[in-house]
Amino acid sequence: MSVLSLEQRSTLRQRQFEQTPDMSQRRIQAQEELGALRKQKRNIRLKTLHKHSKDKNSGEQELTVYIR
Repeated sequence: MSVLSLEQRSTLRQRQFEQTPDMSQRRIQAQEELGALRKQKRNIRLKTLHKHSKDKNSGEQELTVYIR
């Protein structure tokens, strides 16, 4: 490992900082992705539940929907 001067170290650190996106921005993006995934999962679950309730063809149908 080479020894860097103080100036080189600060420029390197600055470069790394510029390359890394803002943490809050990254967190927001992660939450949006998670929200989209959850929405997809919920839609799939609703569709399958709906299909099951149709298949039964009985007089009384119970439909439970879990939303997280």
